[in-house]
Amino acid sequence: MSKYKDLYEWLKRKILAGDFPEGGRLPTCRDLAKVKGVSYVTASKAIKELANHGLVISRQGHGIFAASADRRKPDYTSRSAQVGFIMQTSGDLFGSFFTPLLEELSNDQLMAVPLANDSILRNLSHAERIERLHSYAAVGFEALVVDGDRCFPFSALESSASDFKQLIFVLRYDTEINFPNANILTADFRQAGYDAAVHLLEQGVKRIAMLTFEELDEVERRISGSSFHTHDQLVLDGIEAAFTEFCVDFKHGCVMLRESEKSVIESQCEKELGNFMAEGTPCGVICVGDFRARHVYHAAHRKNLKIGRDVLVVGMFNTSWSEAFMPGLTTISIEEKNISFLTAQAIREKWQGRKVSIAPRLIIKKSSIKE
Repeated sequence: MSKYKDLYEWLKRKILAGDFPEGGRLPTCRDLAKVKGVSYVTASKAIKELANHGLVISRQGHGIFAASADRRKPDYTSRSAQVGFIMQTSGDLFGSFFTPLLEELSNDQLMAVPLANDSILRNLSHAERIERLHSYAAVGFEALVVDGDRCFPFSALESSASDFKQLIFVLRYDTEINFPNANILTADFRQAGYDAAVHLLEQGVKRIAMLTFEELDEVERRISGSSFHTHDQLVLDGIEAAFTEFCVDFKHGCVMLRESEKSVIESQCEKELGNFMAEGTPCGVICVGDFRARHVYHAAHRKNLKIGRDVLVVGMFNTSWSEAFMPGLTTISIEEKNISFLTAQAIREKWQGRKVSIAPRLIIKKSSIKE
């Protein structure tokens, strides 16, 4: 392989793995040439190739930047078979899932092609979503891998699902639409809720709040085909099972609170958390997403309550947020790396119609150990 192609492939792997996030600045051609020991012409040619495939944008006088996922184009000239991805391309969860999968696919001479994320598809009309997904099917990917989060337009995929050689939903599957030949490789969110609640109940907590995301607009939910029973509801199912096992009244001992993306509502979320805490301590909070724990820490501080003594907190997804809090945040890993390796195996062995649920792992830190 030529030097410029080597450099192109190296940079592409870095971009797809999120080392250069969307909008992130890449080194200049001069810096690349120096670091990688190639000529300026070679570095410039590699950058031009990245731009041709929609992976970078060059801005005169400003630099070279990683392009957003919707600008990326499948590499039709590649001799490698391609695997398409539709999932969120930012955050720790994507990186820890996608990076090992990228390496596995590379070992199998398969090329990973991020196509879009759910926010891009969400901004399209239903007809445009159908057209976009049909265009992906026409490429002839070996497999289409989809994060089956509630925001994905499941109903738009129905008419083209059978056109993909292999369809794999990973991490979540927030729909009741039946895709007969699809592989569904997800985290066991019910077990995650159960493990988190059991841990808190064992610490003597009798009341638990679950803090989760805001509900989808009902019209959008119906159009997209998302289920009422999304993965956070599975977490709640697990919490209820733990309450039953410990003979604690679920109706009066558990409350569900929702965060909104709108900052004006965030203060309302923290107010509701404060009211919950004021009803008596010790109490517990399970956050569907580590980053939502910031509301719990803020609310506790305003009430002069101490995390780990008065309020015990468990997050979810084992992201870098869990290390950022003081005291450190107990969290649930959904073992996305295991799902990643399983996805590679499914593609390699051409699975059809299999369902696998991966057990989560509780990572205990000081936020949930009662002093």
